[in-house]
Amino acid sequence: MIEDLISGEETLAVVRLGYVGLPLAIEFGKAFKSVIGFDINENRINKLKNHIDVNEETSVEELKKTTIQFISDPATFKNRI
Repeated sequence: MIEDLISGEETLAVVRLGYVGLPLAIEFGKAFKSVIGFDINENRINKLKNHIDVNEETSVEELKKTTIQFISDPATFKNRI
């Protein structure tokens, strides 16, 4: 399974991108090719897509480097995992 995550054949999802979830997703994004960050707060997702973390758990630079796909729509999330 780890090999599939590393290669991008499998996707890892982190649900809820708060104080714990966002830093965790960013670290997973460094190790794995396909990472989804999901949160139902559309405003939060839009800010993260624009490299803004209002909780200040990560820097603008870290968000710019990440390849995480940020999603707030449950239907889209369901189709991706």
